[in-house]
Amino acid sequence: MQTTFWHQRSHTRAFLWTMAGFWTIGCLILAWKGYNDSFLLLNQYRWGFADTVMPHLTHFGEGFFISGLMGVTLVRKASWLWLMAATMVAVLGTIILCKFVIFADWDRPLSIFEEGEFFYIALKPLRKNAFPSGHSAAVAGAVALAVFGQNERPAWIGVLASLGLLLVAYTRLYIGVHFLGDVVVGTMIGVGIAALWASILGTKVEKWWDNQDLSQQKRMTQVGTVFVLLVMCYGIYSLGARYYF
Repeated sequence: MQTTFWHQRSHTRAFLWTMAGFWTIGCLILAWKGYNDSFLLLNQYRWGFADTVMPHLTHFGEGFFISGLMGVTLVRKASWLWLMAATMVAVLGTIILCKFVIFADWDRPLSIFEEGEFFYIALKPLRKNAFPSGHSAAVAGAVALAVFGQNERPAWIGVLASLGLLLVAYTRLYIGVHFLGDVVVGTMIGVGIAALWASILGTKVEKWWDNQDLSQQKRMTQVGTVFVLLVMCYGIYSLGARYYF
């Protein structure tokens, strides 16, 4: 039986503190340079190898793929896979509402700046529906819930998880498809929704899982593993169909 809540575990606290540091720095940069100029400031820094890798690394923010990948860490707690699904549905609904209803006229850098003012290396042109970053929200939500669902881990696990999701979120700036504010708010949405679901149901599903006998846990683990693999396969197929095939 678990003796600590998800938010009392050292790796979770380290994860949240690292994310809070990013949000603070991001907001300070936005206040200093403004929405558009903060993008130009960060987008100008280039590395030759990264120009090749970033347009592909950014797809780790695709909802199906990242939720399946992070689900691998939760298959021994099959009940948390339902929280992962609920998190990604809530993230998707929030992003759709923001992008296509509330902030439908929020353009991307490709529509704001003249050619040559910034670097654009995305695999296809994107001009509309910038706010907030859906990739950033998806990777933040999936990674956050995977972190919250783990038993006690060293603090560096939480730091590493947050840095990994921030790298994927940063690719949206690097390839020129999102502003810093889009990314900051996107990660806030993802982590916030994951924390909400974990707070409402996390302890309950852990207690329920611990009360199952070993044979039932084994069956649910097998079903959960198949579910995760199917989600990952669909995510890989979806990526291939849109960008590579």
